[in-house]
Amino acid sequence: MNLAHFHLVSTHFAVLGVVFGVLLLLWGRWRGSDDVDRVALGVLLIATVATLPAYFTGAPAERNLKQLVAGIRSETVEQHAEIAQAALALTLIMGATAFGGLAVFQRPRPLPASLVKVLVLLAVVSGGFLGWTANLGGRIHHPEIQSRTQP
Repeated sequence: MNLAHFHLVSTHFAVLGVVFGVLLLLWGRWRGSDDVDRVALGVLLIATVATLPAYFTGAPAERNLKQLVAGIRSETVEQHAEIAQAALALTLIMGATAFGGLAVFQRPRPLPASLVKVLVLLAVVSGGFLGWTANLGGRIHHPEIQSRTQP
């Protein structure tokens, strides 16, 4: 696995992690379960950590791709990189909020409903930006993870 392949894998993990975290938060609110809410915050933290390698392997992935494939459109790559910066910033804010919530509201204190609502909002927005970033990345050709033996 090269850095370009790792970039794609970590990107998927970040996007899906945020989606799973939102679903857990909603389920936790529906059930009234502080335990589920806390697990959801942990999932959002893991998803936040996954955005870091996704972001920082972007430039090496671009260099790798430009060596392998002719005709990569620079404007598509630049747009992907610009939206990735916003997605990273939003996801870091989400992760810091989740971390702060877990740190401040330690057991036996339950997580406040207002914190969970804020995190749902932050996670939906950051997840949307992560998905948008991934979609823009999908518009860039990705032969770097295909086997050279494939027809």
